[in-house]
Amino acid sequence: MKFLWNKSCFFATVFVFLLIAGISSITLNIQFLEPFGKALSDFKLTDIVYSKLRPEQPIDTNIVLINTGEFPKKKIGEMILAIAPHGPKVIGIDHFLLLNSQDPESDSIVAKALATAGNVTLVSKLTGWDEDAGRWDSLIHSPPVFSQYTQSGFANVITQDFRTVRIVTPVESVGSTHEVSFPVQVTRGFDSVATQNFLKRNNKSEIINYRGNWNYFLAADTDIGTYSPEELEFLRGKIVLFGYLGRYLGDTLSLEDKFFTPMNPQYAGHTDRDMYGLVIHANVISMILHQSFITELPRWLSILLAVIICYGNMLVFKWIFEKYPNYFELISAIILLVEPILLLVAMISVFLYFNVSIDVTVAVLAAFLSANSLEIYLNLIEPLPQKLRGRFTKRRTTNEAT
Repeated sequence: MKFLWNKSCFFATVFVFLLIAGISSITLNIQFLEPFGKALSDFKLTDIVYSKLRPEQPIDTNIVLINTGEFPKKKIGEMILAIAPHGPKVIGIDHFLLLNSQDPESDSIVAKALATAGNVTLVSKLTGWDEDAGRWDSLIHSPPVFSQYTQSGFANVITQDFRTVRIVTPVESVGSTHEVSFPVQVTRGFDSVATQNFLKRNNKSEIINYRGNWNYFLAADTDIGTYSPEELEFLRGKIVLFGYLGRYLGDTLSLEDKFFTPMNPQYAGHTDRDMYGLVIHANVISMILHQSFITELPRWLSILLAVIICYGNMLVFKWIFEKYPNYFELISAIILLVEPILLLVAMISVFLYFNVSIDVTVAVLAAFLSANSLEIYLNLIEPLPQKLRGRFTKRRTTNEAT
């Protein structure tokens, strides 16, 4: 292992990471780059895997999406009453069933439907994030006349402004209690073992392994209450999710409850939101049922990888510097052109084939800085102590002579 140790390479590597730390602590505000920065600020290279590279996924026949569209609350209750006798294993409703004192008939129908079905999960909403405590202040539920017959799970989609939805948080702290997410609660009613395996991962957040948009699940766009009993038999043993999917299936103009996701075909500089919240929930449920989780390697491992790559570069570049000094610039330029590309290809491949996500940003930056940093260290920093000693010795000799 002695041949792997080189003092110059070690201190040059330290110099690189001091540079990276300095760069990361500086906020650049360059006005003419602002449009470009906004376009790419929400882009991740792994988005290309979802939108361009991943093989087409099969339809998940465990999940049925029912578009509530512009239906009133009364109609939703009637549809639940229509499907309940046909044995869906779980019904999830991504819709707040708030009381309407002007229409007690609708409230009565919905309450009866929920009581009849007996296996319904409603959404709740987290409110009042407390940054210092790291928890939410409270939950908004549908009124007790509805919620007494149901389970609940928070439907908040974890994103900022109009940014891409990449993660789901399985559990959130609310006051002194905890609330699981809507897709986790729905899945628990369908397959408790798969749900428990998911929760045992103990991750604060999970990267969503998207299967596809609404057309990668079974979906209905009309009043399902008008189906014949024979037609409704396909719901037996299924997860049935009610929620808004536009005015009709495939509606690209409606923006209600719609988000950017990595499935967006325009993965850099998004213009159109591409997926409804109900479909995001369906993708999380499908991920849990199929145990197709994405493992995100910890930050420290990404930094360790960057250190190893940078130090390896230093050993190679120092050997080139000593053996082929006349060709150092050319050879190092070729390496620095090819190596970052290989690192990015490796990252995408690991994500595509092994469902493992690793951030190589620091590794790419360290590799890019390594050759010039080694030159600076060898030519300027390393000789500095000797030059200072020489000057000190010469000054002392001069003083003694006088």
